[in-house]
Amino acid sequence: MGEAEGGAAMGEAEGGAAMGEAEGGAAMGEAEGGAAMGEAEGGAAMGEAEGGAAMGEAEGGAAMGEAEGGAAMGEAEGGAAMGEARGGAAMGEARGGAVMGEAEGRAVMGEGGRS
Repeated sequence: MGEAEGGAAMGEAEGGAAMGEAEGGAAMGEAEGGAAMGEAEGGAAMGEAEGGAAMGEAEGGAAMGEAEGGAAMGEAEGGAAMGEARGGAAMGEARGGAVMGEAEGRAVMGEGGRS
């Protein structure tokens, strides 16, 4: 379902991606090393940022809002799940890892080159 150079499920991607835009992402909004839903840099479950955070934190992990280091819903530089960010976004644009849309690196739902 979609276009991609290497494997993609829903959307476009060069290397594998599921739903979103990113270069390297993984599951749902991971950023640099993330894992599950909206993680940023090394995070883990839902909206974690740099080390761990859940909902509303700013510098170090944010789930819903804006922050520098990882945000799930909003804007942030380091990892965002729903919005724009530089480092990893799930639903929006980002460079680092995304699952829903476009991405260059990996895919979670469907086909992928390096999943």
